[in-house]
Amino acid sequence: MVHGKYGSAADNTLYVSGGGISHHQLWGLGGDDVLYGWTKKNPGLDTDDSLYGDRVPVPLSNEIQYNSSTTPPGVPGDDVIYGGGGNDKLYGDGGNDLLFGDKAFGGYSAPSGRDTLDGGEGNDWLYGGGGNDSLMGGEGDDYLDGAFGGSTSEVDTLTGGGGADTFGLGYTGSYTEIKYLGSGYAIITDFNKYGYWEGDKIRIGGSIDNYTLDKSQNFAGSSALDTAIYRYGDLIAVVQDTTNVLTWRDFV
Repeated sequence: MVHGKYGSAADNTLYVSGGGISHHQLWGLGGDDVLYGWTKKNPGLDTDDSLYGDRVPVPLSNEIQYNSSTTPPGVPGDDVIYGGGGNDKLYGDGGNDLLFGDKAFGGYSAPSGRDTLDGGEGNDWLYGGGGNDSLMGGEGDDYLDGAFGGSTSEVDTLTGGGGADTFGLGYTGSYTEIKYLGSGYAIITDFNKYGYWEGDKIRIGGSIDNYTLDKSQNFAGSSALDTAIYRYGDLIAVVQDTTNVLTWRDFV
């Protein structure tokens, strides 16, 4: 059974309904919305949900129907969307959106799933969390971060889309975080340093001197060689179908 809720042209906060329903849909419509893939009383709810920031709803059978004449979709807003547990699909659509495949907090203890995140238009921030996730930035200058830090066995697919995108493999600042330690790694499908609209970067954790590049193998994609990124011999990421990657130029 699928259950749907929709917001309005204003700023909305929507939670899924729970109640034994296995698949929920939330439609924020216009405005700066916050969508949660769990109920107010059950933040650990584990269902497969589809959450949309701005687009007009598709009619659902046996549910309250969306009426554009009484609830106009409004202007696309800057939305915050949390998937929670389960295998969720999150769509930011227009605006500068913030998408979390799982809960934003809780680290490895948070419910996780194989999530699909699509930022759509705008400069979006996408965080996959746990599980083998697929992140697509869409148009705009996006940040894509597939995993929690530390050891993991997950394999995430990161596709920036148009714009100058940043692919997160770690962080160095007030603390240092290294992602994809262990058997897990990220697959970056469309890294592009050059081009009129491009200028992609790869964000790492720790010293750049700890990383090496191997451009002799074909892991994924077409028959073209890939660039494998290693940290102390541990595979962290694969930049698919290109060997035009340089640590000094492309790492931040």
